[in-house]
This record gives sequence, C-alpha cells and structure tokens, in this order.
Amino acid sequence: MTDAPRIARRAELALERGNWLKAVDLLRTELARHPCFHSAVVLATIYLEHGRFHMAEELVDQAFSWADMKNPLSVCPVTDAQRRLYLLKANLRLSLGDAQGALSLYTVLLSERPADADLLYRMGLAYERMGQRELAIGYLDRASAAHPDFLPAMEIKGQILLVLKRLPEALDLYTEVTLAHPGNVNAYCMLGHIYHRMQRPVAAVYAWERAVALAPNADEPLRMLAKAALGRGDLAQARDYLTRAVTANPRNVHAHLDLADLLDELGETRSALAHWDEAERLFPGHPRLQRCKERRERVAWQITGGRSPLDFFVTGEEAQRPRRGRESDTGAT
Repeated sequence: MTDAPRIARRAELALERGNWLKAVDLLRTELARHPCFHSAVVLATIYLEHGRFHMAEELVDQAFSWADMKNPLSVCPVTDAQRRLYLLKANLRLSLGDAQGALSLYTVLLSERPADADLLYRMGLAYERMGQRELAIGYLDRASAAHPDFLPAMEIKGQILLVLKRLPEALDLYTEVTLAHPGNVNAYCMLGHIYHRMQRPVAAVYAWERAVALAPNADEPLRMLAKAALGRGDLAQARDYLTRAVTANPRNVHAHLDLADLLDELGETRSALAHWDEAERLFPGHPRLQRCKERRERVAWQITGGRSPLDFFVTGEEAQRPRRGRESDTGAT
C-alpha cells in the first residue's frame, strides 16, 4: 500500500507527457493489486476527461469506501483529498445529466469555500443545465468577481445572454473577452453571431474573418462566412468556404448539408448526394435531411439514369444482354 502514491505519481508524470494510455495501464494494474483511494481518483479523472463517465463514477464510488468516507452530503469535506473526490463525483453527475445531483454536491463544497471561482462557475453551469438561467448568470457573475479573468464563466454567460436575446449585453461581454484575450477564436465567432442577429452583416463578416485568421481550420466560422457569401450571391466563394469547413471537420453535419445544397444548386449532383449521404451517416434522421428527401431522391434518380435500383441486380443471361436505348446507364449527370 505504501507504493500506491508513487504509482499514482508515475501515472501523473505519464499524463504530463501526453501518454494517458500508459497512465491508465499503470493505475489499473496497481488497483488490481492494492485498492487505493489516490490511484482511483487519478484514474477516474482520466476516465472523466475521455468521456468514460460510468467507468469513472464506479471508481469514485469505490474510492469512497476505500477511504472510509461518509455519504458526500452528510458532512463537509475535511481534507484536500476528500474535497477532490467530492468534486469529481459532482462533475460526473453533471456530465451524466444529473444537474440536480451535481448541484447538491457543489453546494456542500461551496459552504467551505464561498469565494471559489471554479465552484461558483460549476454552480452556474448546473443551473444553466436545469434551465434556471437567471440563477446561472448570478453564479457566473460571482465567479467572475472572484476571478476577474475567469474565461469559462464569461463564455457561458455570453451563451446564456444570446439565448435570452439580450444582444447588447452579449455584445459588451464578448467584446470584453476579445480585448482581454485577442487570440480567442470562439469570442470572435460568437461576436459574428451577435452582429448577424443585430442585422449588422458587415460587422458579422469581419468577426468571422478574424476568427478564421486566428484559426484557419475553424470550421464553424468558415460555415458562417459561406452563408454570408451566399447572401451576396457569391456561390464560388461559398463553395470554397464550405469545402474548407468539411475538410477541417469532417464531422460537421451542418457543413455537409450546406455544401450538398449548394452543389445541388450548381448541378454537381453526384457530389451533392455524397455529402447528403455523409450527413445522414453522421446524424441519421436529421430534420434537414427529411426536408430535402424529395430532392435527394430526384438526384439519385438522375444519377442512375432514371432506372429503378432493382435494375442493378441482374444476373446470368440478362446481364449479358445488350441494352438498347439506355445510354444513360453510364450514370452521366
């Protein structure tokens, strides 16, 4: 048992070097030999960061028993190690969609440290997930007051203000972010959305162009610039932006859908169908796919030369028989 902290330190060193798989292997091997509170916390943190929420929570619950700790809601944390475990449990509850459960734990932690900016931010995040946006803003403001340069609190507040359509406040907030953090790509992207909603297209385009200048592979501002180009009737520019967006992020469903629509309009039906198909693979049943179902069927019909899909399944003598008057079988568009 005395070696357990040493193993955890080795794992943390592997993490610092970017080798999280080695860290996981070290910790799992050690936990199989000697159940240890500290190693469990480190491994659960890795699982949380990589989206393995249920595995992380199972480890956290085991760690509570190994450390002989009481129910998290029964007493306030006493040691830093206990506090870390309570916080990890709360973060997992929030990640798993249990905002109320997370809020109960954050409240316990906050009673000890009422000016902790990270806790205040997480309280605001939990209230936002519960749809209580005004309460969320209150805690996010407290987080910013405790730590004036706490960027996550400012960004979440900005998103809430945008949802609430409090555009002037959102504009002031994100302008402040860009002044304090001139390299913040998300802030410029959000400014573009705000200016767009305020019907200030020139300012919106400038903000999105600034975001792309900072991060040439930022797919969302590229997609927004494509929409602006479409509004000007510049189809070539729109196509270029959308092609860059899907190349930068092949999982951007909306970029695939936007590009498919544009390519269809340009008469490039095969390419359009490919992007519609990719969007469907990424997000089956997306509402936009349903709306363009007839167009997709029309494009597919054109590509196959007006044949039924069953025409492709011919065998034997029929497959060898010449097909007169079916020049479109080549699939030319």
